[in-house]
Amino acid sequence: MGQVALSLVALVGAGLFLRSLQKAQEIDPGFETQRMMLLSFDVSGEGMDQPRGQEFFKQTIARVRELPMVRSASLASTPLMGGFFARTVFPEGVDINDRTAGKLTNLNQVDPNFFETTGIPIVQGRAFTENDRADTPMVAIINQEMAARTWPGQDALGKRFRVFGETWVIEVVGIARNAKYTTLGEDPTPHFYLPLRQHFAPVVTLHARTAGDAAPAVGAIRQQVQAMAPNMPLVGVQTIGAVLDQVLWAPRMAAGILGGFGTLALLLAAIGIHGVMSYSVAQRTQEIGIRMALGAEAGDVLRLVMTQALGIIAIGAVGGVFAAYFATQGLSALLFGVGTADPVAFGGTVFVLLVAGAVACYLPARRATRVDPLTALRYE
Repeated sequence: MGQVALSLVALVGAGLFLRSLQKAQEIDPGFETQRMMLLSFDVSGEGMDQPRGQEFFKQTIARVRELPMVRSASLASTPLMGGFFARTVFPEGVDINDRTAGKLTNLNQVDPNFFETTGIPIVQGRAFTENDRADTPMVAIINQEMAARTWPGQDALGKRFRVFGETWVIEVVGIARNAKYTTLGEDPTPHFYLPLRQHFAPVVTLHARTAGDAAPAVGAIRQQVQAMAPNMPLVGVQTIGAVLDQVLWAPRMAAGILGGFGTLALLLAAIGIHGVMSYSVAQRTQEIGIRMALGAEAGDVLRLVMTQALGIIAIGAVGGVFAAYFATQGLSALLFGVGTADPVAFGGTVFVLLVAGAVACYLPARRATRVDPLTALRYE
């Protein structure tokens, strides 16, 4: 019973992570998940100030777009699924000195082609253009969640807001669809985008969407950037698929480890059940012989032994379900779209355990049906 319970705990944990991975594949992150690569660099390390850095950005994008395998390219201060830098924002008319009135909101500085390249659609208003420069009025694109939280029940397009610690007054010119910014399982998060040409950032990530698979294009894109600054380190050179694999690394690893331990525990439990039932059949040889001598059929003996074995398994499974329920409560932060009490994971694991236990005790039960009554009565 203890072996059954322990194997169930490990198998339930593996089942939850497998279900989580399945759900993660179905989550829409809000951006292009194929045919895109990322590459990060820091122009300040090359001694470039803002004017030189902006010119370097412009030339880099132009060179990358010339490649035949590249459909679109853009720069952003934060890469997709790369976390975020947050600022406190205040709608126009709210006292900026009242910190309780502000809302902590994610920020990303991007160039005009960011939304086209990443596949994040603008659902209302416009995207950034080449005219959104440092000498023009400040503008922003916000996501749907920021619009709903900052101006509930209102049309956020055309509204203005300020950022704590800055003198900026920023007008909302577009609303983008919500996306995932750190993990696939995160709740909708308020987010706003500023033009990179109005708010310079020396550390940026190049996003390049390709015509086909992005992996073969990585080398050519990297060469274009290095041709302009041979000594500048390029980091985070990877496809968007690799980025998503990193996001899912922890649950995938946990599923593999728990699945391995669970399978081993299940095997040990099956061996234990087989051994216990074999010993039980040997101890009850005379009893079985008497039952068969009095008219018991082979099916009756088979049911007798199987019922006893499955009873043991059922008791262990019940204990295992309770133990697994409490043991998995701390896993919620690692699961995507699945609760720690997911009925499919629990029910499927119990079913697998019952099937494995039934197979393990079938051979001893089958052996019991072949007992010769005369031989059994003389058995000591």
